[in-house]
Amino acid sequence: MGDVPLSKRCTKCKEVKAVSEFHRSAKNSDGLKCRCKVCRAEYARGYMATYNPAYYKVHQESIKEAADRYYAENAERVKSRVREYQRANPRANRRRVKEWQRTNRERRREHARRYTSRKRANGGSHTVEEWLALCDAYDGKCARCGAEEQTLDHIVPVLLGGSNDIENIQPLCRSCNSSKGAKVLDYRGSTVDRVL
Repeated sequence: MGDVPLSKRCTKCKEVKAVSEFHRSAKNSDGLKCRCKVCRAEYARGYMATYNPAYYKVHQESIKEAADRYYAENAERVKSRVREYQRANPRANRRRVKEWQRTNRERRREHARRYTSRKRANGGSHTVEEWLALCDAYDGKCARCGAEEQTLDHIVPVLLGGSNDIENIQPLCRSCNSSKGAKVLDYRGSTVDRVL
């Protein structure tokens, strides 16, 4: 098998894409499938819905179980792929999120209600002045990457029992805050000691 190229043209959509957008294939000389991941997924969805709906209806539970099992066994790999796609396609990701929010308004409100009630149950509070002093300590920059944007992040997430006290708060940009998720990560360093 020869060297893997940096890009390849999909035989379905005819677009030239990075090799990371193609599945591997030992059968092909370049080591990659001829259709990109997007086109292959589209084909699979179309096949299940159009050509074989009876099979899907009968085996829906086992198909879902297999997908759940795959995700459980490969969670980090799947999350990594999703993050990579989201970084490479920020506009498409924003559109997808906005569309979900628009079509799932009640679920979005329920998420917000649950978050607020958890925050209240965990206790703690901070004032606007304390938050602004913390932001000033970082010169208005993200504690992790130094971006010129700050959002409030709970070091110990509210979901995991973290309080809303200023001692459990750090300024992160949206990207760092979002990528941190519900993990306990403290990026404050020694700067915060001057404020508290």
